[in-house]
This record gives sequence, structure tokens and C-alpha cells, in this order.
Amino acid sequence: MNSEPSKLAKWSGVASNVVILAGLILVAYELNQNSQLARAALINDGTEFENANWQVLLGESPIELLAKSIECPEKMTFADYITMDAYYFLSMNVIYRNYELAKEGL
Repeated sequence: MNSEPSKLAKWSGVASNVVILAGLILVAYELNQNSQLARAALINDGTEFENANWQVLLGESPIELLAKSIECPEKMTFADYITMDAYYFLSMNVIYRNYELAKEGL
């Protein structure tokens, strides 16, 4: 009779150790997910910050400037070139952000 409680105590100790190990594995998995999400948020926030800075250079009507660059590019001024650069930078920056997020698996 004495051996039954000792067997039960031994198996309950083993079971509790297995449960603790499973909990530690889940915590490690969750930490990995959190770090991936933090990297993705950092990429997204950096892109939004850059886009906000370049958005100022677009002015009120970038569509008219885009049409001017197609119809008569020889009449463009240096300010127009800077505005076009901002337009293309913003477009490429969105594509680059999507690429970086895809690399992160999102």
C-alpha cells in the first residue's frame, strides 16, 4: 500500500515538470512572435515618418505636375523636379515597405 502513493507522487512530479516545460516553450514562441511584430511595426512606422516628411514637398496638385512632365518636360523648373522626386520617392517607398513586410512574413 505504501508504494501506491509514492508512485502517484513520482508521476505527479513528472507530469508537473512536463507542464512547466510546455509552458516555457509557449513563452519562448510568444516572445518570438512579439519580436517579429515589433520589427514589422518599426518598419511601418519608419516608412510612415519618411512619407510624412516627403508629403510636404508634393504641394497642392501633383497631378498637374505629372501631366506637365508628360506633355512638356522641357518647361519644368528645378522645383518641379524636386516635386516629381518626392512623388516617385513616396511611390517607391510604399513598394519597399510592402517588400520589407513580406520579408517579415506579414
